[in-house]
Amino acid sequence: RHIPFFESPDPEIDATYYYRWELVTKHLTYGSPEVGYVFTEFMDRPFWSGRYGAISCPLGHQFYEIRWL
Repeated sequence: RHIPFFESPDPEIDATYYYRWELVTKHLTYGSPEVGYVFTEFMDRPFWSGRYGAISCPLGHQFYEIRWL
């Protein structure tokens, strides 16, 4: 998946940036052209999840985590 390139003078900031993006992209699932992408809580879809493996519980946490990306 393509993410915005980032480079800073501090390698730890670079590592944190790419680590956060890795977490975000692991939880993005493409549903359909009508739906687009959805955030999932689990990488393996649980039987009780909604369509495309999405559930609404973690959304606030995920938005909080990606706010600075």
